[in-house]
Amino acid sequence: MAYSTSDTKALSRLARKYSEETGKAVSAEKLKCVGCKGQSSGCWCSGCEIRSCAEDKGLEFCYQCQDYPCDPLLKTFEKHPEARQNLKTISKIGPDAWVASMMAKTDQ
Repeated sequence: MAYSTSDTKALSRLARKYSEETGKAVSAEKLKCVGCKGQSSGCWCSGCEIRSCAEDKGLEFCYQCQDYPCDPLLKTFEKHPEARQNLKTISKIGPDAWVASMMAKTDQ
């Protein structure tokens, strides 16, 4: 959420932490993520098992898969529980309404 809310301090802290944990120097710019459907070239995109799986199956979102929720997604939910709720909400109201609701939250 640091990227979507333009929180440059949080993004810088995250870049430092990621660099320390992985031993790879990563800039805050490379951490920017606009989600699985974005056309970003950030460090999260390349080699993302979940994104590759959805693309290979021609799915818009993971909840559309007969294997939902799969093991890689469950591991992601452990670290990012909000992702589960986001997918649930998107499945109910659609991606456009979900994005609008997220943008409204950042405006507050």
